[in-house]
Amino acid sequence: MSFLYSMAESLNAKQVVETGVALGDSSLAILASVSKRSGGRLISVDRPYLRFGSEKHVGAAVPPYLRNCWELIREADRSGIGKALGRLYPLDMCHYDSDKSYSGRMFGYSRLWQALRPGGVFISDDIQDNLAFFHFSETVQHKYFVVKSRNKYIGFMVKRAIDRSYIDDTWG
Repeated sequence: MSFLYSMAESLNAKQVVETGVALGDSSLAILASVSKRSGGRLISVDRPYLRFGSEKHVGAAVPPYLRNCWELIREADRSGIGKALGRLYPLDMCHYDSDKSYSGRMFGYSRLWQALRPGGVFISDDIQDNLAFFHFSETVQHKYFVVKSRNKYIGFMVKRAIDRSYIDDTWG
């Protein structure tokens, strides 16, 4: 998780949204950085698998002294991402690590990307699971980078200062 900490540090990130928490290792890494800056906040969205008894463990890695900079929305991405973005906008960084399905990723990616400020960083874990990250990078016409961490791959993109991928051509 030092990658997430280093990225947040290099951006001087103050406003971060992540999806997928589990025990909270990624939350801890991000919070270790954003908590250094006045007004720094992390909002996490996670819908634990209730039938597996995981709810009580969500975010367990986050120590009490960092929880004042952290908000956990215990909902699925379809409703939770919208709530998170309604509370924190624009984003300096986002970290996607929840619904691994192609359609789930494309849904989450598009909303997080639109909320990301120019110069902000978009990060997605486990991009080896399907082609969503690569297809999304084509959609937004941005160069991506890939980092190998253990036996998985993390993809990230830096949003350009002028993002033409969402400009409506009908306005000239």
